[in-house]
Amino acid sequence: MAWTIVRAGRAATLAAGLALLAGCAQQGIGSIGEAFGLDAEGETAAATPAETGSSSAPAPTAVPTIDGRRAWSGVQSAAAADLRMVARDERDWGILWQLVGEPAPGPLPDGAMALGVFLSVRPTGGHSVDIVDVAPGDEAVTVTWQETTPAPDAVVSQALSAPYTILLVRPSDAPVVFRPVSE
Repeated sequence: MAWTIVRAGRAATLAAGLALLAGCAQQGIGSIGEAFGLDAEGETAAATPAETGSSSAPAPTAVPTIDGRRAWSGVQSAAAADLRMVARDERDWGILWQLVGEPAPGPLPDGAMALGVFLSVRPTGGHSVDIVDVAPGDEAVTVTWQETTPAPDAVVSQALSAPYTILLVRPSDAPVVFRPVSE
């Protein structure tokens, strides 16, 4: 089990996040798409018949899904704390979903690991968190995440929120380092 607990801190501004996303859009899907087994159009990458010997076999590097999904997010988790977690086995996958406060959507697929980012309690609605990049490296897998906060004049619910996001990616035994966009 690999967890990282971090102190609460300010995330990057919305403008910085939009600039990062714009840069990713100009470069195509980039490493996050590759980490999810997606092609340039955001579709599941499939091997060619020459690569597999069959016209219907998926690419060996494609990330398995649960009912066609690789990502889950919400505005209210049971964790209500700043946590980052990697689930490489079924036990950790169950703990990850206990932090969400919901049952897991299914077993952790073979050929996948899950990344979870949980934020502490926020004073209103309109907050969210996303993983914007997953970069495998020689020493570690670097996961870059971003918090989106509502504009000062935005109309938001006057209820506490605790956003979270979970993504399935290709498995790795390397340590995982979580970094907010602002670093």
